[in-house]
Amino acid sequence: MNKYIRLTNVLLKYKVVIAILCGILLSSCEQRTTKQEISSPAKKISSPIRTTAPGLSESYADIRRQQIAEVDYRLSINLDSQAKNFSGIVHADINFRKILEQPLTIDFSGGAVDSIQVDGRSVPFEYNNYFISIDYQNLPEKSHTITVNYQHPYSNNGSGLHRFKDPKDEKVYLYTDFEPYDANRLFPHFDQPNLKARYTLDVKAPKDWVVVSAEREERVEEKRKSNHWFFPQTKKFSSYIFSFHAGPYHIWEDKAGDIPLRLMARQSLANYVKTEDWFTFTKQSFEFFQPYFEIDYPFKKYDQILVPDFNAGAMENVGAVTFNDSYISRGKKTQAQRMRLANVIAHELAHQWFGNLVTMNWWDDLWLNESFATYTANLALAENSEFTTAWENYYLGAKQWAYHTDQRPTTHAIQLPVNNTDEAFANFDGITYGKGGSVLKQLPYYLGKEEFRKGVNNYLKALSYDNSTLNDFINHLGKAADKDLNSWQQHWLYQAGLTTI
Repeated sequence: MNKYIRLTNVLLKYKVVIAILCGILLSSCEQRTTKQEISSPAKKISSPIRTTAPGLSESYADIRRQQIAEVDYRLSINLDSQAKNFSGIVHADINFRKILEQPLTIDFSGGAVDSIQVDGRSVPFEYNNYFISIDYQNLPEKSHTITVNYQHPYSNNGSGLHRFKDPKDEKVYLYTDFEPYDANRLFPHFDQPNLKARYTLDVKAPKDWVVVSAEREERVEEKRKSNHWFFPQTKKFSSYIFSFHAGPYHIWEDKAGDIPLRLMARQSLANYVKTEDWFTFTKQSFEFFQPYFEIDYPFKKYDQILVPDFNAGAMENVGAVTFNDSYISRGKKTQAQRMRLANVIAHELAHQWFGNLVTMNWWDDLWLNESFATYTANLALAENSEFTTAWENYYLGAKQWAYHTDQRPTTHAIQLPVNNTDEAFANFDGITYGKGGSVLKQLPYYLGKEEFRKGVNNYLKALSYDNSTLNDFINHLGKAADKDLNSWQQHWLYQAGLTTI
């Protein structure tokens, strides 16, 4: 996610907006009971270890990771262009590591739960507006299918499933933004990066809408008032990079080799989109990254969707990247604006390998995800685009930002603990982007460019479709270069402040 371009908006979203919403949710939660609690005299569920609060803690995520070995989701969603809510059914096919001895919780913020079934049988549950709890006695085997019928309001703050009505032509557009913990506002599930899953999606939507997700649709059945879209099962990845967009988007198409490309924007801005730049910069990025990583693009298609009211610069959803539509300019772009566009396109494409194919185990390594994309995006521009001064531009911008931030009393180490999802973006600043990217830029000089590249390749190949930690990354680099990076890691990643001579 290219966040530093929209840093103010991101901080607003995760520090201010969440605080306000939490207060609202807490007050409404006191008055809220679930449909199940009203209609069923079923016994009360014993209190889970999990605290009744918004967000997800690392400690509880670790507990749940010990419960669940594997999960896949089958998701059906009903959309209406006029309604304030959407509805859905999710089937979670779960393999447990062992027979459960404590309640299972399912993340679902701010919605309504109509019913829950386990293997086709209705079961009692509790829902506190943050997560669903199911007593372990209703999950006696090591494999179960949990089905949840639910409803949820559309978002109007850019998180979850956001609804936008264009004031120019009154057309309605939907898009998702999930990082770090908003995918559970689309559907109930286990919303943590180290519980990767496969997703099978079907959607009922208005007839003039296109529906976009990680895979291209395999068929569309026309109904009297709507169309029913069916998508094949995806590869395995974390839910925060799952995507779901719908609306009457204008679409342009191209190819990068044999990879289908699509570019989308709302109808009222379609005339201003400079498609030649978008497709040229995207193809150049593919030309650089596939041989650099020695891994073909790991997904089947690549869509780029320009969306309104977006809280960041862009977001690297698998196969369907969203961009803030402020990248659309009504007049001719300056060379600086074109370089900025090329950079963000390369940044998000780099994430398809480093972040999507291999994903951090928890949010304490989110800086590495972003710093690596920052470094390799500039590398791609410098070596395979018209912007041969990319590193000079980086020095004058991101690196100066890092120097300035690192001299302030509020500076911090690059690598920090993240106790819960609310803290995930608390330290996203010049340290994460500018200093993190600069520190990674040292390594090819310290290890050797080819040794660094080989270490990255080995890391991606060894952990494809899996999760990783910082130590996994460092160990692969050190092994490829035959160097012990422990002291380097301690000095550069765990200490704050400028290094002086």
